[in-house]
Amino acid sequence: MEYSLINVGIVPKIFLDPKELNSLSHLIIPGIGFMKSITKEIDSILHLREEIRQFYNSGKPILGICLGMQLLGSNSEEDKTAKCLDFLSFDTRKLSHLIFSNSVPHIGWNQVNYSATSSIFSGIEDGTDFYFSHSFAVLKSECMIASTEYEIKFASALNYENLFGVQFHPERSQDAGIRLLQNFSNLS
Repeated sequence: MEYSLINVGIVPKIFLDPKELNSLSHLIIPGIGFMKSITKEIDSILHLREEIRQFYNSGKPILGICLGMQLLGSNSEEDKTAKCLDFLSFDTRKLSHLIFSNSVPHIGWNQVNYSATSSIFSGIEDGTDFYFSHSFAVLKSECMIASTEYEIKFASALNYENLFGVQFHPERSQDAGIRLLQNFSNLS
């Protein structure tokens, strides 16, 4: 991830103090791990959940990637006790409960079809392949701006106000992913 961000002119900063969030212009919530672990980590750092909410309320852009996107929602079948950020009203579902012909996890390249005009897809052709690696997905959301089919149709990108989420990994998606990260970095 770090190399991909540097490649588009973003200097990544890993913060240790939640108060440092205020100094950032953009926030990326990365997407590797387990829902229970990440929510437990967020809650173990004093005031982090509140600082993330303040960052959102400031109107500054936030991008959730894979698990980071799922974290923006209401809850997840991965662990029903995990307390998501609840910025958007959607549930994350377990793919193995929904897919019977294809393998789970969904790993590899797949088309992303966007129906709405979104600044993060500027200069990226509809139907472009992005790299996926996930076992959970958002099936429905009023904020869905792109979808992908893998035996079922799921949300591959979401947008509401300053919140963006992508189920795929832009940092592993070559030129299209770099372009998406550049588009996100250009948001103000």
